[in-house]
Amino acid sequence: VAFNNKGGGGGGGGGGSNAASSSSMSSNDTSNLLGPPTPSPTFRVPEKEASPSDDAAEDDNDSNGNGNGNGDGGEEHDDILFNSPRYISLLSSLTTSVSSGLDPGPGPGPLGSAAAARLAVPGTPQNDALRWLTKVDDPVWSDPYDEDNTFNLTQRYAAVTVYFAAGGVWIEKEGEGGGGGGAAAAGGGGGWTDRLNFLNPDAHVCDWNAEVQDYGTDFPYKGMFCLEDGITVDDVTLPMNGLDGTLPEELGLLDSVTFLGIWQNPNLRGDLPDSLGNLIRLRYLEMHENGLRGQIPRSIGRLTSMKTIYLDDNSLSGTVPPEIGSLTDLESLFFHRNSIGGSLPPTLGDLSDLRQLFLDGNDLTGNIPSSLGRLGQLVELWLADNELTGTIPSTMNDLRLLESLNLEGNDLSGSLPFVPGGGGLGTNLIKLWMRDNRITGTLPPAVFGYGGLRVIDFGSNYITGELPVDFDGVPLLEVLDVGDNGLDGTFPESITGLSELYLLSLWGNDCSGTLPKFMGDMEELRYLYLHQNLFEGTLPPSVGRLSKLEQLRLENNFFSGSVPPSLAQLMELESLDISKNSFAGSVDFMCDREIDLSGGGDFSPSPSSPSLELFLSDCREDPTPEVECRCCTACCSDKQVGSYLKCFEREEEEPPPP
Repeated sequence: VAFNNKGGGGGGGGGGSNAASSSSMSSNDTSNLLGPPTPSPTFRVPEKEASPSDDAAEDDNDSNGNGNGNGDGGEEHDDILFNSPRYISLLSSLTTSVSSGLDPGPGPGPLGSAAAARLAVPGTPQNDALRWLTKVDDPVWSDPYDEDNTFNLTQRYAAVTVYFAAGGVWIEKEGEGGGGGGAAAAGGGGGWTDRLNFLNPDAHVCDWNAEVQDYGTDFPYKGMFCLEDGITVDDVTLPMNGLDGTLPEELGLLDSVTFLGIWQNPNLRGDLPDSLGNLIRLRYLEMHENGLRGQIPRSIGRLTSMKTIYLDDNSLSGTVPPEIGSLTDLESLFFHRNSIGGSLPPTLGDLSDLRQLFLDGNDLTGNIPSSLGRLGQLVELWLADNELTGTIPSTMNDLRLLESLNLEGNDLSGSLPFVPGGGGLGTNLIKLWMRDNRITGTLPPAVFGYGGLRVIDFGSNYITGELPVDFDGVPLLEVLDVGDNGLDGTFPESITGLSELYLLSLWGNDCSGTLPKFMGDMEELRYLYLHQNLFEGTLPPSVGRLSKLEQLRLENNFFSGSVPPSLAQLMELESLDISKNSFAGSVDFMCDREIDLSGGGDFSPSPSSPSLELFLSDCREDPTPEVECRCCTACCSDKQVGSYLKCFEREEEEPPPP
């Protein structure tokens, strides 16, 4: 029997998460883990004499129809099955191997004993597996009398149990059997999208796999694989296959597995098995985007060969086990978007090779451990959207390789700890998110000297002081968000030299003065939020050169004069709010979206005049409008107090004359 060959020596095709969410990441791409195809050895079926029990089992297969909880119909013959020599021998052999396999060490342990006990309980996946091995399987693969081949029987039993526990239905011979039929070989193993040759009695377990349509990786195969020696399962790849049920403890019997990839099966529920810790050769664990619940087993600390762990986008709870600090070869840890609580264990700082740590979108509490500063290889650190408190440890300055730091959406307080030349942070930093916390103090000058920064987001905190005058130190900046703080001072003219900037948010501060006349130099700008400040003077006509601008919010300031007609040239503009200012004159030119086609100030109607989705100005009559606008979405006035939504309230109509 020649097995399907899986290329890769250690990677079964990485998953694709997002993921994250907001502040996105490219963290689930593990295609680089796949190596060149490695030929699998050919397995030869050994010659053997039939044992007496084989004949009895064969009789059982002939006389018993299909019937157990998975649809093998014929339960009236269960007593015959349960008393058959083959069933009894398999039960005895598997009881021993399961007990010792799940609880290695002297004497039986609770995990193995409980799993072994389920072998004899009808209706369990374990008993279904035992029944299938007795009734359907070719005895050459599962011979209880061959003491030298107990390993082969045990891993076959583990594979069948995983199949039944995860929603697979009973399969007889090809072309027969409960709900599968011949078509089930490629597709339709009960809840499974593809059966992947599982429960093929004529094939070694190493051949329980199939080529499938592309599922987002470079490797178009799913199933179980024996990549190294052709007889030992070392790769389990079952993504996006409609698994429906739980993962049994028997998964831990496959203790040579190096890649375990079972992702995007939303109906795969229940706890992670404690026996996961038995997979001591495991290097890549990818179980993201399932429906897994419960705690992360502490036995995970025994997986000291682990390189990547993807458990994101499940419903896991409990805490981050401190034993995880034992995984000193770990490079990527993704626990984001679960319900994990408690405090972060200081042992995370022992993961000396860690490059990616994503714990955002959980219920974590307590302080950020200062030990994280020891993660000298860390490139991405995301702790956003938790309930973390306390100050940001100064040891963050020691993360010299860090490119992305996301702490937004917590309850962090104190001042920002970044200092010039402190430990090397900033040498490689590209993205820095700190919004929605309770950070105080002033903006640290060191940050505006991190030359590679593309994102600075300190919005919605309690930061005071002035914006830095010089932005030349961050020439690649694309996002600058310091809105909703307590900043004051004037608009720094050097901001207009940021040619890559596409979002500028200064809203909700006490900034004053006039806007620089070179506002139009920010050619990539799409979002400009200056509302709720103390800006005054006229709006520079150069704003009309911001050809990519989509949103412009200037409300609640002290701008005056006429609105420059050049704004009509902003063909990408979708929302414009100039209300609660002192603008005067007509803005009807925005209704026809006229454009200066000649470049000489001669405005003509555009052939395609996109209308604004939101356009607010002070065009309410109280008693006379400050601005004339025949196409505004709503009219406001300076006398209105409160949310701009009040602008949408209709004027009370005078009652008709009697």
